[in-house]
Amino acid sequence: MIKIKNEELAKKIRESMIERYGTMINWHKNKPRGFSYCQFTADLKIGITRTDVISELNVIFPQTEFIEIYPQLTGSHPIIFPSILTNELAEFLGYIIGDGHIRKHYIEITNADTEIIERVVYLSKELFRLKTIVEKEKRSKCLYKMRISSKLLSEIIRNVFNIPLNKKSSIIRVPKQIMYANEKIKTSFIQAYFDCDGFIANNERSIEFCTASKKFAEDFRNLLLGIDIYSTFSRKT
Repeated sequence: MIKIKNEELAKKIRESMIERYGTMINWHKNKPRGFSYCQFTADLKIGITRTDVISELNVIFPQTEFIEIYPQLTGSHPIIFPSILTNELAEFLGYIIGDGHIRKHYIEITNADTEIIERVVYLSKELFRLKTIVEKEKRSKCLYKMRISSKLLSEIIRNVFNIPLNKKSSIIRVPKQIMYANEKIKTSFIQAYFDCDGFIANNERSIEFCTASKKFAEDFRNLLLGIDIYSTFSRKT
């Protein structure tokens, strides 16, 4: 489990627990936890908290540009991560949900568009200080695989934005943080997703995409409505 050290974030965690459950111990007893309450509160007192707790309570990161995150295991490389949801981070999430998947030790995005490939390489360096390995997809003439090897990043993206590990097509949802974001952030996510999975309809008057997740389709319709774009969806047979 990854831990983040930030005193303002730890304070927000405490406040959220007390507001929702009355006391921190009530929060801990609310459901089975895989960690000690004593160790958790001791960490919290010195500004350290867990990424799974941040995700559960949906706490927003404090207003600093980046935070540096270290894994618990020594020898692993730290990364930087935006402390707030930015247009660039929303764009990166759109690429993952559209054409990517998350494994335990890496994130991989597959695409044929050179502009998207260059953009993913740029974003991984600027957002996380990580290198992207670009390789030709052996089973295709035009596709390329972009792999960002970082167990730390994989765990953060999964826990903070609730993007499933491995196969995600039938259970994916639009991250809550995107749903409640401002119009520019929503637009960045929508554009990146459509760049991956969208296509022009036969009548050439609309853009379509297909998904195996009904919940994702409903989320996306609400997301579009939030920027004054009206849409419909139907079951494909």
